[in-house]
Amino acid sequence: MLIVHQITEEFIKVLIEDAYFYTQLRLYPLPFEPRRNNKVTFGYVLSELKATVWFQNKKYIVEKAERLNTIRISIVHGLTKPGALREVEQSAIEAWELYCSLSFLALGSHMVFQEEFKDFYRNPDWPPKDAVIMRDDGAVLG
Repeated sequence: MLIVHQITEEFIKVLIEDAYFYTQLRLYPLPFEPRRNNKVTFGYVLSELKATVWFQNKKYIVEKAERLNTIRISIVHGLTKPGALREVEQSAIEAWELYCSLSFLALGSHMVFQEEFKDFYRNPDWPPKDAVIMRDDGAVLG
């Protein structure tokens, strides 16, 4: 259960980086500096994913990740209860099924992002050649 949970967190981090890079490409030449935090809790990483740009299957990935986290919490807090092993086994089966569908969705979303990045690379009009931005101090870039 803990390994599945950790791998899911890593999937989510990859999707966050994909979404940040996509946003940087779309906003270029405007600066984009996403907030980065060293917090490593699953809840925080999931909230970061929710705050990114929309992408294919994001809603379902978030829903499944939240359910997976709920299962993990119930297992951890219920280990000392009588009959806990039976409940852990049932929860682990559900968690595995969630993980399988979530990882499939996350991989699909990652692949869509990769295609988007290739489209930027192939576009002869990108990056914009004559883009001009004015900084806060009045200086002009571009």
